[in-house]
Amino acid sequence: RFTAQMVLMLASGHLLAHTRVVHKLLVALASRITSAPMAYVGLTTAASVFALISWGVGLIVPAILAQIIARNCRERGIKVHFPLLVACAYCGAIAVSMQGLSSSIPLALNTPGHFLETAVGLIGLDKTIFSVWSLAIVACIVLILPQIMRKLAPSDEKIIEAPVMPTGFEEDRNNASTSPESTPAARLENSRAITIGLALIGWAYLLRFFWNGGDLHLDSLNLLFVVLGLTFADSARHYIELLCNAAKVTGPFLIQYPLYSGM
Repeated sequence: RFTAQMVLMLASGHLLAHTRVVHKLLVALASRITSAPMAYVGLTTAASVFALISWGVGLIVPAILAQIIARNCRERGIKVHFPLLVACAYCGAIAVSMQGLSSSIPLALNTPGHFLETAVGLIGLDKTIFSVWSLAIVACIVLILPQIMRKLAPSDEKIIEAPVMPTGFEEDRNNASTSPESTPAARLENSRAITIGLALIGWAYLLRFFWNGGDLHLDSLNLLFVVLGLTFADSARHYIELLCNAAKVTGPFLIQYPLYSGM
């Protein structure tokens, strides 16, 4: 069960990171960069914020954002050190991902029926993720780490700019989802009717769940990201294509977590 929960968390985060809405958000963030130091500080901070929302999103979105920032800065004549951008993306995410909303251990201990419930019971998030000491550590990291990464920037003559990359694989992938077929089935799978309908059902359930006192745990967080993916996907076909791409990334986790359990 825990393996399935972790795989779904990464898959739903990967899927959400490659939707058109998120891509537009990342492009808008990159367009606000006006200098190399701002690129390093901004990317590190953004990576931490995304990782606090979900470690699945934090693994994927900062890497995409680093490419977009590098391309955007090169087009505007701003020299940024691409290796440092990559380091900012992963340092910002990894530093806080295990203290964010998707932190697996606190969420597992707050999930009814978890494997240690008979020994430790349910441990609320107010004692883990939302405790004063945890929030204080996160605040210190988010404030200090971006400044450290900025100080690591090399001199102009040692800057290595990003290689020329494709201009927005998200658009290419989204355009590839459009089928020229005109059969009723093709029109239905390429419309948003199915995904929006399922998303509305999911949002209704989540609102009712939390309104009635439901807590944030692995199952409720996974459902939230599945519903977000359905909301932002261009169509049912597009959603399945994004999910299949995510499955290629999450495959190794099917053996990784059972190995953890065995150790």
